[in-house]
Parts: sequence; structure tokens; C-alpha cells
Amino acid sequence: MWDNLLRVDWGRLTHAYGWACDVPGMLRDMVADDQKVRDKAWDNFGAAVNHQGDFYDSTVAAVPFLIEAAADPAMPDRVAILDYCRERWLEAPHYGGDPLVPEPPGGFDDPTPFLEDGAFAAQQGATARDDGGKQEDEEFDIGNYRRMDLCAWQTGRAIQAGQTVFERLLDDPDRAVAAAAAMLLLMWPQTRAAAKPTLIRAIAQEPDPSAQSQRILEFGVYAASGDHDTLLRWLGPEHPSTVRTAAALVLAWLADPAPLPAPAAAVLEMTSQRGSDAFAQLPWVGVFQRGPWIMPANAASLMVLLAENDNKELRWRAVQGLSLGHVTAHHLSAAQVVPVLLERLSDDYNRIRAAAAVALAQRGEEVLNLAPDAVPILIGALDGHRSRDWGDPHHGLDSDASICGHAGRLLAALSPRLTMLQRQLALTKVERAIARYAHQSEAYVTFDTMSVPVSSALQEPRDRLELPRDWELADLLAACAIPVRQEQLSPPDSDRRLATAYAHQPDQVIAAAIEAVRTGGRWSVMGAAQWLATLGPAAEKALPALDAIAGGPLDSYAQDQVSRASKFIRQSVVIARQGDQVASAAHADVAAHLRIAAEASLEGAASAIPQLEHMLDDEAFVEIGIAGPFECGGRLVHWRHERRSPRRAAVHALFAVGHMPPGDRMLAAVLAEAVHAQAICNSLAEPPRFTVAQWRSAVEAAGGLMIAEPRIRAARQRCLCEPWPGHAGPQVCEAELAGLIRVLSGRLGPTAR
Repeated sequence: MWDNLLRVDWGRLTHAYGWACDVPGMLRDMVADDQKVRDKAWDNFGAAVNHQGDFYDSTVAAVPFLIEAAADPAMPDRVAILDYCRERWLEAPHYGGDPLVPEPPGGFDDPTPFLEDGAFAAQQGATARDDGGKQEDEEFDIGNYRRMDLCAWQTGRAIQAGQTVFERLLDDPDRAVAAAAAMLLLMWPQTRAAAKPTLIRAIAQEPDPSAQSQRILEFGVYAASGDHDTLLRWLGPEHPSTVRTAAALVLAWLADPAPLPAPAAAVLEMTSQRGSDAFAQLPWVGVFQRGPWIMPANAASLMVLLAENDNKELRWRAVQGLSLGHVTAHHLSAAQVVPVLLERLSDDYNRIRAAAAVALAQRGEEVLNLAPDAVPILIGALDGHRSRDWGDPHHGLDSDASICGHAGRLLAALSPRLTMLQRQLALTKVERAIARYAHQSEAYVTFDTMSVPVSSALQEPRDRLELPRDWELADLLAACAIPVRQEQLSPPDSDRRLATAYAHQPDQVIAAAIEAVRTGGRWSVMGAAQWLATLGPAAEKALPALDAIAGGPLDSYAQDQVSRASKFIRQSVVIARQGDQVASAAHADVAAHLRIAAEASLEGAASAIPQLEHMLDDEAFVEIGIAGPFECGGRLVHWRHERRSPRRAAVHALFAVGHMPPGDRMLAAVLAEAVHAQAICNSLAEPPRFTVAQWRSAVEAAGGLMIAEPRIRAARQRCLCEPWPGHAGPQVCEAELAGLIRVLSGRLGPTAR
């Protein structure tokens, strides 16, 4: 085995710490007889060749040797090797190297270097070079690193090249090896049918309920309608509760967004009760990869039950999942969530109480609307009771500080609705908390994306409780500065209040925003600039103030934010004027094309189909400005510009009349439109929306997923490279196409990548 290990010119390859001359020694030790030697070698390999998940050219070179080792029944740790290959293949797209994209990043597939015969013979006599690396006095230049996206792509391709080896391992007498090979082969549609029976057999033969549950959850990522009966069998009362829970969760994902099947609903109802430990025992893998933070919409209500579970770790995770930063919380109403969060403010453990305080503060006035008796509970949370938290000995302090900070800022937000007695009591307790933490510099209030010293975080709540007032325009504008900033109002709340004020007194609100740009502090300036940009051409009068402040004493980040707002407003003015004039012939041509598409979507439009098919190749477009409230990327704007093209109109019209051109013309047109923003609103972009059914029709016409998926993945990769605003924006476009790949590839749950 490994006859060519030293034929690889490891001295020209790299890892996290420089030259990769020591990798052959690592690989040998990773399959050594001694378990301790293997463990140390895997640690060293992970630290150097996969440092923090990165990819290097040594990663690429090592994979074929690891696959060869996995194929040898005499080798140890074959399951670990197969699991390693699976994780690396899944991670490659996140580093810009999707292995299903046919072309390598950068356009050139830099090969692994091999030694010529003479150089190989010379190296055989210099054994020190095998494990010792290059001479210590040789300086390493970071320019020797191969680009990481290419290394990720090459690593994935090397793993994919091992499919025939993995398929042979499905019949391996070692059940764990066969199961690991099956889970690896599940990732590729062409090998999935062969992998499933092996994994199902391994689950049935596995005596350990924890291992059974893990494999069911992994199986569930690729479950399909044909697996329904198999999953139902695992719900039987003869199976352990964790196995039944795992199978029920997979059935929930399989049914989503339709209601839960009755047998699965019954199991989940039972195993999510307070005294059950089934969810606490589930491994965080497969469709349960992020635990209770992510549930299908049809099982989101389980979060409310799990937030009261006897297991404190599970209870903490479930309460965290009720925060609006997690997707499952958006499937639940405030009426479902607020009572649970208020109850958890009295939990025995500070970390759970802190998570409840964070989630409550995000709900703002809804808390008082739904629970008029919430104020005494929030005031009580300011007392700072320490509890027996687990883990870091300083964590109890941070949790305690977060509870006080979030309870204080929620009370401050509600201060105009508090009675005089409630305000006075809250003020007293906030002042006590400030004094309590005055000399504890390590105590912070933790938000989703930042932490703030508790003494400063409580100062504004203290001031608002002392002199209660409603939120002024300056406060609302400052809250717009950074969308994720949470110390004061949440972005949706500030958007709503500003929109109301702007609807009633537009000129006065614009004037206040301009004044904030001229005289406000850093947050006010950035927030006012960002809000003015949401108005588009209506904010033209603010340009002199924005230009003046952009070249002033602000730090570079703030200047960039103001400059971007100014640039967007100028672009909006130009677009608005062009839209009014409709001067160019190109615009007129596009308008004519759009009219054809609009008419063709009506009944009896068969005669227009040839014209519509011709429009699929038309890349012309116009940009028009549209005034009016519009939610873009979760933020409320008052003006956006839209990109309208004959190609997109033709796509929608052909879908509407039920006509699918043969070949890949529709797929090509839909992909071309998918990478362009349909609407651009300030710094946000909205992608075009095509339904899954529409995508599936285009994919089938192009020859099926095997042909179409590489093209979709290539488009997704381009999204990561294209600058905004010409395209839909890296995060938006990539997320859209990644979700499409997940659905079309038959993948369920949060592990789909």
C-alpha cells in the first residue's frame, strides 16, 4: 500500500505551518497499530493539513492515500477516514470550491507535483527530509500557498473520484465501515439508491440506540417519499425513545410544510414532554445537526415544550432557539413564545434566564401587550440572582449581567407605559445593578453579534426610566446605523416607527435626518444616512450634507457608510429621471418585449410562443425606480429600483402558459436571471423568485439533475465572485441557489449544503 507516497513532492506542497514535508509521517502514523500514535497523528494532521477547516494542496495530495487506506481491511480507523472524506466534501463549497462545478476556480487545475526518478532516488537517501521538512534556515513565503478555493475544489474532486471504492465498502463485513461508506455515498444522487439499503440494514443491526439514532438522523437528510414506510417502522414501541424520536423528526422534515403524520406527531408529543430525556440524548447530527435551534415549520411548537424540559442543557438550547435570530422562532407566534420566556426568567440557571431575557427584549412592546403582568417579572430579573451555572466559572457573571442588561433595556423601551411606582422601582434596581457591576470590568451584556460592558449598557435604560419619553427621531435614526445593532430598538421596530412618522410628516422627518447628518454623533450620522438612502430620489436635498460629512472627521467605516448612501441616492435620481423620459431606443424595445410577455401570459397566447422563446436569449434590460413602502431583506424601504428584462418576462410568461421549450434554453435563461438582482434597495438586494416547480421543469427539460446540477452550482459560485449591485449580491444569490440545490437534490434539514 502507498507505493507512491514518497513519489509526491511533499517539499513543494504546503499546510498551515509551511512546507508539508512532514505529512507522509503523519499519514503513516494515522494508520499505525498503536492507538495513541494514531490519535496524536490525527491531531497533528487536523492542526496542519486542515487547520481551522482550511484546505491546502497537501490536503489534496493526502486524500487518495487515505481512500486507499480505507479500502484495506487490515487498516485501523477506516470509519474515521470515511467520515473525514464526507466532512471535507461537504465543506468544500463553503470555501469557494464546489466539486460539482466542472471548471476549477481560477480556470487552471494545478496538479499535485511528483518526483522524477532521479529526484526520487536522491530523496530515498535523505530520510531526514521525509519527516524533518525543509532546512530550518529556508524562509517560507506565503506566496507558495495554492489558492484555497482551488484546493477545496480539488479535494472534493479527489474524494468524489473514490466513489467506486466507497461502493465496494458497502459490502464490508465491518458494519460500522459499511454504514460510514453508505453515509458518504448518500451525498451523490447517482449512488444514493445503492447506499440506502446498506444504511438501513446497519441501523437495524446496530445494538446501540445512540448509534442507531445518529444514523437515522443522517439518513434523514436524504430521505424521500419512498422511505416513508421504513421510517414508520422505527416509530414502533419496541424501539428506544431516542430511535423513535429520530425517525419522527425525519418524518417531520419529509412532510414539511404539510402537517406532521399522525404517528410521528404522537411520538414527538410524548418525547418532548418535560420528563422525557429523548431529545437530550439525540446526537446533534443530520436533520438535528443544530439541535433544537432548527426545526421544520410543522414541528416548531416542540420548541415551546422543550423550553420546559427537565434537562438544563436542552432547556437552555430550546430557549435560545426562541430568539428571533433562529429560524424556528419565526414559525411561532409571540403569543406562544412570550409566556414561556417570562416563565424561564425564573429558571434555576442563569444561562437559561439570560437566553430568555435576550429573546424577550427582541419582542419589545409585544411583551406587555400579551402579558400585562410582565413588568414585575422584568423588575425582579434586575436583582441579579447568581445560580449554579455549569462550565466556565466566569459564565455565571456574564449571564447575570446579560439578564440585568436585557431586562433593563426592555423596561426602558416600555417606560412610557409603566406606572410611576413601577418606573421608580425599576430605576432603583437598575441603579443598584450599575453599582454592583461598577468594578467588574469582565461583566458584559451579550447580544447576538456583540457584547457590551454592563455598566454602560444599563446607563441609557437608567436615564429613560428616570425621565420617561417616547422614542425621538434621533433615537430611531441611530437605530438604523447597523441592522444587527441591538442595544436600543430592534431594526423592525425603528423601521415601523420611522415609517409612521414619515407618512404623516415627510418633510419634517427628512429635515430631521439631514440635521442628524450635520450635527449628530457617529451612530446618528450613519443611521440617518442609511435611512435617507431608503427614500431614493426623495432624499436628493440631503446630498450636500452627506457629501460634507463623508469627507469630515468620521472614521473610515462611518465615512464608507455615508458615501455608499450618497452614491445610492445619486443613482436613484438618475434612474428616476431616465424612467420619466424613457428616452433610449433600448428602453422602448424592452418595454415592447415586456408588453408581449404580459399579453402572452393570458389565455389564447399560443401565437406569441415563438416570440417568447426568442426573448429567452435577449439580455437587454431597463432599470426603473418605484416609490412606496417595500420590505427588502427584512428592512422597510420607501424606494427601490428594479431590473426588468425581456428574458425574465418571457420566462414567467412561458411558465404561465405551460410551455417548456425543449433542451436547456429555459434553464439557461432562469440561471442567467437568478444571478441578477430583481430589486436593489439601498445596500440590500432582492433576487428574482422562481418556484421550485418552475426550476424542476427547467431542469427536467435540460436533461435532468445530473446534467443541470453542475450548471446551477457554477452559477452559485459566480454569485460569490460578482460585486454588488450588478448581481443579486453574494449572500442573497448564493443562499437562493444553495436552497434550490438542496431541494432538487432531495436533501432535507439543516445539514444540506
